[in-house]
Parts: sequence; structure tokens; C-alpha cells
Amino acid sequence: YAASLKESSQDVYTRMFRDFIMPVFADLPLSSIDEDTISRFNGKIMKFSPGFKNLLMSKMKKVLSFALEIGHVDRIPNMKRVKDKRPPIVTFTLGQLADFIAAGERMGPAAHIAALLTADMGLRAGEVCGLPWGDVNLERCEVIVCHNGSEGSGNTPKGTVGTLTMSQALHRAL
Repeated sequence: YAASLKESSQDVYTRMFRDFIMPVFADLPLSSIDEDTISRFNGKIMKFSPGFKNLLMSKMKKVLSFALEIGHVDRIPNMKRVKDKRPPIVTFTLGQLADFIAAGERMGPAAHIAALLTADMGLRAGEVCGLPWGDVNLERCEVIVCHNGSEGSGNTPKGTVGTLTMSQALHRAL
């Protein structure tokens, strides 16, 4: 399973196990992990966001599911998801987008192009950082999004890999 994940995801999950799961469960036999143990674990992670708590619990459930599959436990304790009351997603207004692009332009050509790639094309920061010139086709006004420069990993992006048509403003800036 771990080998199928991107390097950045592997790093995050390794830290989650090391920093949160192992300190609570490392000395316990898997067969002794029950609803009470899970409840105590929930108490220790109470201060974190619902999304992070659910992520930790999903990783713990994956371990226990594997243990069930290979016969080390007879059952998986009930693990309830925390209700995640996320605030609505706030998007930029057209005026704010124009201000963002103008700020990038004032900072110089590289910042201007980065602002256009994010604002006009919806690229994530890692996708902007990982975009090589070979994936930019000025003649066809296209950008191929198939790299992510997150922490120098050079992985594929989280989102859809594909070809996007660049805006006229981005074409002029390039």
C-alpha cells in the first residue's frame, strides 16, 4: 500500500504514525485495541481539527483492517468519524483576482506568470513550481500539467493530469 503512494504522502503518513499513533499504541498488542482504547486515543487528539482526527483514525483503521486480514485480530473496534463542520470555501472576487495578478506583475515577470498560472488556470503552487518549459506550448497556447514540484519531489500533481489552454494574458506574459 505505502509503495503506491506519492513520496509526499508517504512522508506525511510516516510522521503521523511516529508522532501520534505509535506513542499511544506501540506497547499494546493489536488484539487489545478496543473501543475504550480508541476513545482514549480520541481524547489525546481532541485539540486537532476534525479532518486531521478523521485522517488519523482512518490510518489506524487501515492498520487494524490489515491485522484482521492476516488473522492478528478477530474484529475491528468501532471508530466513529468526527463530524467536520467546515466553513464554506471562500473564493476571490474578480476584483481580488485582478489585484492578485497586478501584485504579481509588480513583483516581476516570474511572479506575474506564477499569478497567472494560479489565477487563470487554477494550478496549485506545487504544479507551478514543477512546470518545466517543455510542458509549455506557446504555438498551441497549451500547458501540460503533469508535474508537481512539491519539496523537490518531482511527483505527479494531486489533481487531474492533462493539457490546459492558456489565457491570452498568460500567453502575452510568456
